[in-house]
Amino acid sequence: ARLSQRWDERKEALYVRLPAGCTIAALTTLLERLHFPGGHWGPVGLGLALQMAQLAGMFLADGDGLLQELRTLLHSSVRCQRDIDTVAEFVEQVDAPQCVVELAQSLARP
Repeated sequence: ARLSQRWDERKEALYVRLPAGCTIAALTTLLERLHFPGGHWGPVGLGLALQMAQLAGMFLADGDGLLQELRTLLHSSVRCQRDIDTVAEFVEQVDAPQCVVELAQSLARP
């Protein structure tokens, strides 16, 4: 179940331990998007988009389209070979959501 379906803010505090390399900016941007599901992503750099994808995977956001939105955001953030390499390294280093793994595979040169 999604975090938002299991947690009641009126009853308990939410404690989140960010993984190494994830920033508060990534968490707050992701939480804003979770709170306003009809909103639109603003300009987001590749690093922040990767962090948000990792956090969304932690929050079990598989079934609602959020990860696919993040995949699209990631794809639009890739500008050069260095970015492609960054996505590939990210997938190797963390337990990345499947959609990010698939994006890295689709970006890899044959």
